[in-house]
Amino acid sequence: MRWNVEGADARTGNERVIQVDAIDRIEAEYKARKQGLLVSAVHESAVKTDAEKLDDLVGEPRNAEPKIDFTPPPVVPYQSRPSHTPIPDYGGLKIARAVLGAFAALYYLLGGLAILAAIFMTVTKESSMGALGAFTVTIYGVICFMGGGILHGLSAACSALRDIARNSFRMIH
Repeated sequence: MRWNVEGADARTGNERVIQVDAIDRIEAEYKARKQGLLVSAVHESAVKTDAEKLDDLVGEPRNAEPKIDFTPPPVVPYQSRPSHTPIPDYGGLKIARAVLGAFAALYYLLGGLAILAAIFMTVTKESSMGALGAFTVTIYGVICFMGGGILHGLSAACSALRDIARNSFRMIH
C-alpha cells in the first residue's frame, strides 16, 4: 500500500511530502525517518501509481487472471494425395541422357584415336604430312575430347533435371 508522509527535512528544515510503499502506518513512518524526514503526519495515498492508473483504465486489477474469449477455428478436412497417382517417368529426359552419353563416348573414342594417331605419326615419321600434320591431328583429338566433355555434362544435366522434376512432383502432389 502507498502512504503519503508529511514532515520536515532533518537537515534543512524545509517541509516535504513523500510517498512510501509500506504495509502499515508504522512501517511508512519508519521508512520516511530513514530518508531523513521528521514525520508530522501519515495518510493513505490518494495518488495512484502508473500501474494502478492502467488497472483503472482496463477495469481489472493487475494480478487478476486474464479473461480469454477464444474459440478454436473449425477443423479443416485434410485430403491427402491419392496413392494411385503415378510419378511421371520423364522418358524424354532418359532418352536424351542416353543419346548424349553415347555421343560423348564416341567423341572420347575419336579424340583418343586422334591422339594415338598423332603420337604414331610423330614417332614413325612415315607420314607424308610431317610435324604440321601431327600437330593438326593432335588439335583435332583435343577438340574431340572437349566436345565429349560438353556432351557428357549435358547428359548429366538431363539426369539431374529428371531427378529434380520427380522429387518436385512428390512434394507438390
